[in-house]
Order: sequence, then structure tokens, then C-alpha cells
Amino acid sequence: DDAFLDANIVSIAPKVPGQVKKVHVQSNQSVKAGDLLVEIDPRDLAVQLEQKRAASNAARANLDLLKANFELRRTQIGTAEATTKQSTAEIAAAEATAEKTRADLKRADALIQNHTISPQEFDSTKASATAAEANLKAGRERTVSDESKVTEAKAQLESTRKALEWGEAQVHQAESDMQAAELNLSYATVTAPAGGYVTKKAVENGDYIQVGQ
Repeated sequence: DDAFLDANIVSIAPKVPGQVKKVHVQSNQSVKAGDLLVEIDPRDLAVQLEQKRAASNAARANLDLLKANFELRRTQIGTAEATTKQSTAEIAAAEATAEKTRADLKRADALIQNHTISPQEFDSTKASATAAEANLKAGRERTVSDESKVTEAKAQLESTRKALEWGEAQVHQAESDMQAAELNLSYATVTAPAGGYVTKKAVENGDYIQVGQ
């Protein structure tokens, strides 16, 4: 007369909303852990998964493009630095030439005063000196331009680096969203967490259920 039952009651509720496609159990039915209880129509969840998968693929493609652009910027810096180095070497040669032509012109100026050389020889020496000075000036301007290109390339590389970091974050977010969508799709099938009997069943085929209902 004093007998009583001791049992655990496990509440079953969906983790995603949707329309019930099929109920696989009846009240008081015995089930084992892992048995299928309810199927929720998975089509909306499958569409969401495909959207997240497409977004993940797009984010990865964009990241690949950013990586290629980053490597291009690094190559451009190397090229610009090599060009600047060459310009600097050319400047040294141009300065040596200009210095020599200045000395030649100074000597020619003294010789023309003494009528030791002809006016034509003096004019030729003067023209060489003028050309050397012009070449030196152009070389210096070119070096300044090359150095500015190096600075610009480094700034572009830094900008690309930040874009690359943003792209990596976008890929991580997109992959997390896709994994969440995959998990939600798996929730369309509600299974028994433990063995026992179905009681207080409150769902039928065609019902629209909410999370936690």
C-alpha cells in the first residue's frame, strides 16, 4: 500500500523554430536514447546553411585576393628599393663626373684667358660641364622620386596588411556563422536524450513550434 514510483522526468523542447514534419512517437511509448522523436521541416534551415556557406566561400575568396595583393605590395617595395639603390649609385657616378667637368672647366677658363686653347675647345668643355650638372640634377630628382615611391609602397603595404587582417576576421566570422547554421540544421531532428517513456506529448504533425516549446 505504501509503494511509489521514483523516476526522472526529462523535458523535451526544440532548439529551432519550424513546422513539425512528422512525429515519430505516441504517448506512453517506450524509447531508447537516440531514438527519433520529432522531425522539423528542415528546408528553411537548409537554405540558411547554404547562404552561410556561400558567404564563407566569398569571404575565403576575398581573403585569397587580399593575400595576393599583399604579396604584390611586398614585391613592389622590393622593386622600388632596388630602383632607389640604383639611382643612388648613379648619383654618386654623376657627382664624380660633375666634379671632374667643373675642374676641367676651371682649367679651361684659365687656359682661354692665356689663349692656350681655342674658343671651340673652351665651349666644348663648358658644354660638357653643363651637361654633367644637368645630369646630376636630373639624377637627384629621380632619386627623390624613387624614394617617395618606396614610402608610398610601404604605406600601401600597411593599408593592405590591415585589410588582410580584416579579411581574416571576416573569414573567421563567416565560418562561425556556417557552423552555427549546420548546428541549427541538425536540431531539426529531435531525439531522445535518454531511455524511457513518452508522456505529456503535446505536438502533432503540422504544428508550428517555437524554441523551448
